[in-house]
Amino acid sequence: MKAKGKRTGKSSSDTTAKFQPLSADDLNGIVGGNITPPPGQFNSIAGFDTSHLNLDANSMLAGVSSQEIAQAVVNHQTTETQAMHLIEAVAAYDQTHATQALADFAGAITQTSGHSNDGYAVGAEIGHLIAAGQVSATQAISDIAGAVTAGQSTGHVAVTMLAGMSGPVSASVQAAAGTEIAALVTAGSLTATQAVTDIVNANGAAGALTLDQVINVLNDAAGTPAMHAAVASEYNSLMASGLTTGNHITADIGAAAAHSYSGISHDSTADMNMIMVAKTLTMDAVIAGDYGALAGFQPLLATMQNAVANGNESVLDNAVANSVLSLVNAGGLTLTTAVADLVQQINSHAISGDQGFALLNSLVNLAPNYSNLANNVGSPLSVDAVLNQLAPASAQTGSLSDVVAAVNSGRLAVGQAIAALGGLAAGSTVAQITAGADIAGFIQSGYITTNAAIADIVSSNWSTTETFNFLLGMASSGNTAIAGARLRKCRA
Repeated sequence: MKAKGKRTGKSSSDTTAKFQPLSADDLNGIVGGNITPPPGQFNSIAGFDTSHLNLDANSMLAGVSSQEIAQAVVNHQTTETQAMHLIEAVAAYDQTHATQALADFAGAITQTSGHSNDGYAVGAEIGHLIAAGQVSATQAISDIAGAVTAGQSTGHVAVTMLAGMSGPVSASVQAAAGTEIAALVTAGSLTATQAVTDIVNANGAAGALTLDQVINVLNDAAGTPAMHAAVASEYNSLMASGLTTGNHITADIGAAAAHSYSGISHDSTADMNMIMVAKTLTMDAVIAGDYGALAGFQPLLATMQNAVANGNESVLDNAVANSVLSLVNAGGLTLTTAVADLVQQINSHAISGDQGFALLNSLVNLAPNYSNLANNVGSPLSVDAVLNQLAPASAQTGSLSDVVAAVNSGRLAVGQAIAALGGLAAGSTVAQITAGADIAGFIQSGYITTNAAIADIVSSNWSTTETFNFLLGMASSGNTAIAGARLRKCRA
């Protein structure tokens, strides 16, 4: 072998020592199944004579090879695509990390005139390698970060690579890239604002990502207070410029979350929709200017997702309710707006009436824990009165059995259930009588007293006929005491 620390691309027949030729099977055994071209074929990959380049393993590890190949691109000896393929071939031959060399290459090429955005293209190439299973996402991300630590690249270039890499890969890899971007900001490699700008430019200046992908990466990167604030501010800028809308942003966030939890059984799809409702409300707060909303939402989101994974409905209901109430308590969202959004989600069938009942109950039960809630109701109505607006909407997509089941499981207070039954049974005599029978069942189960139930019915804004039908249903299905109380109320 040559004493000089580089591969020249010349045949081994030019050397004094003679080596036994290796067959394809021999090569396969040496490099673990990845048959790589011998140095003589590097020229055809690069499109120029590579004999003057230092392509040995030590030069690859030190970043020398990447710098020389980058200079060849600048000198118009080869294209950037050919340069990256050359790096990959040499790395396979030298058994070094292709992603490390590509990260070094990006650090070098972006320092030259006309190539400042090339980190996106190099990142996209790495993304294709990950998608093809040729390198692991963990190794690629580690190598990109390592290039910054070694001084071969910068935080800015690393973010452009991570953003570019996020195009061809899965949602889970996108999430890992976003996490690393936040880590680079925390390490002081660049500011949160610079990182957000680099991510957004992946769509505008570089065209490496679609707008949906940009939003996904931004959301994934919003894992620290600094990034939360920068991402929320950028969302506002994107909406103000007309490039997107709040609904678009929340839809992308929701789709990404649903995709991340695609392994959960289909029975949990409705639960994921509950999380999407909470995300929608959080984005409403961000749009309203509460940049801290995302930071406050993050730990609750983890609780929600764990609850879905473990099938714990009550934990999920409480986590969603707490996310809503905390936003209202902080003033980022009024309670009337929150309830209106929840009503819209129920009416659009994003969540079921049964889920609406359960969430309503959690909201009512947890509201006393928030001392500033009453100051942000958004109307002269009391907190309970505002929350009561949700009950009729819940009933629109629920059923009488939904209400009964919610009460029996302890997820809905009886007073709220009676209001929901009224909304559900409106306009139907049969439904009103049946609902009255359900109320009698609540009484017999000890959930509410007869007098309290009748008081709730009479105090509701129902017509005389509707009230009579409810009381008739109670009397016909209840015991003698219930019937007697109903008769006295009718005579009164």
